[in-house]
Amino acid sequence: MRQNKVTAILGRRGTGKTTYMRELMQALLIGQNKKILILDTLDHPSYKDVPIIDTALLKRWQSPAMYRMFDKDTDKLLQNVECYFNNGLLVLEDASKYLRRTLSNEVRMFIFDSKQKNVDIIFLFHGFMAMPKELFSIVDNLVIFKTDDPKNRKGDIMNYQEVKEVYDRVMAHESPYYNETIQIY
Repeated sequence: MRQNKVTAILGRRGTGKTTYMRELMQALLIGQNKKILILDTLDHPSYKDVPIIDTALLKRWQSPAMYRMFDKDTDKLLQNVECYFNNGLLVLEDASKYLRRTLSNEVRMFIFDSKQKNVDIIFLFHGFMAMPKELFSIVDNLVIFKTDDPKNRKGDIMNYQEVKEVYDRVMAHESPYYNETIQIY
């Protein structure tokens, strides 16, 4: 099913973001036969079991599978993905390493072109303050784990009051891994 959603997952360390992502990716791989590409700036221990794909294979990748790419040169990673990845799910682990406070034109266009390329994008951030301001007007959904208070981003979030209510429920929940998803509009 083609959705082409842009989602941000917000949660401080140890709240279960990566575990949540692993479960979601496995469900998409099995249930929807998706291509899934995980980007990281280092060899993240939580993804050690996921095979690494190099740029040459990325150019020819057609069938459903899950791969990862990692490199400290985030511009190079994003450039390769922009050129060669389509028809799948792109996960940017610790996205604050890829995105600056102001989105570059290349990143902005990549996000906007995701529908034409049939790509769903998921950004993982440690909190509201780590997410670039402009991204709040681009994402379709926020998945909120226990994280920093969104009050400092009040002017950036269109449906701030609803987001704050979800945030308050998540923070009050007894489970350290509890999360909720809210649509941004």
